[in-house]
Amino acid sequence: LYELGGIYFKQGRYQEAVESFRKVLQTEPTHVYANHALGLVYAVTGDKNGAMQQYYILKDLNSDLAADLLVAIPK
Repeated sequence: LYELGGIYFKQGRYQEAVESFRKVLQTEPTHVYANHALGLVYAVTGDKNGAMQQYYILKDLNSDLAADLLVAIPK
């Protein structure tokens, strides 16, 4: 599901990407890459609140990926 979400993201099928990443996180909430990818989808689609929520989750899991996500979030 994570890989499928990445494919959807690359195709610009953002809602489907969100759904795939959320399904991954339902079974594995600490999946750092799914949290990061979901945050990126939110950032790209202008959902700053969603992106920041993923940032705060990711901050406790992987500070490097959290920093990368923070840069992608529109100011």
